[in-house]
Amino acid sequence: MRRHVTKMLLWQEYKEATPDGLQYSQFCDKYLRWAKPLSATMRQAHRAGEKTFIDFSGSGLDVVDPETGECRKAVLFLAVLGSSNLTYVEPVLDQDLPTSSGATSGPSSTSAAPARSGCPTIRGSASRRRASTSRS
Repeated sequence: MRRHVTKMLLWQEYKEATPDGLQYSQFCDKYLRWAKPLSATMRQAHRAGEKTFIDFSGSGLDVVDPETGECRKAVLFLAVLGSSNLTYVEPVLDQDLPTSSGATSGPSSTSAAPARSGCPTIRGSASRRRASTSRS
């Protein structure tokens, strides 16, 4: 799957391959008819307090340390309770286990308390590349 793909980009690639092909409005109309029957969602039942889904989101934003001038990428850490959709979001500099563990349960992260208050019995990653479920 490619990131940051728009219909305009798809159409431009299509036009490069097929110069006499559809114009943008016709391309969008045909794309909509093709995509309409596709389901982008999968219904799941979540019991209250059972699951928290965690993941990192986005390509990142540049963050400059005001003291050193060092520029680093910050991404968003997300924790969502499955039943209520209560969501916790925090910008973080690393996408590693200590960061995700600290963001949801570390002593320095008291702002994550609402996300922890659901007392999930299962914490799983929403991302396939980090898909793991652990019982607490």
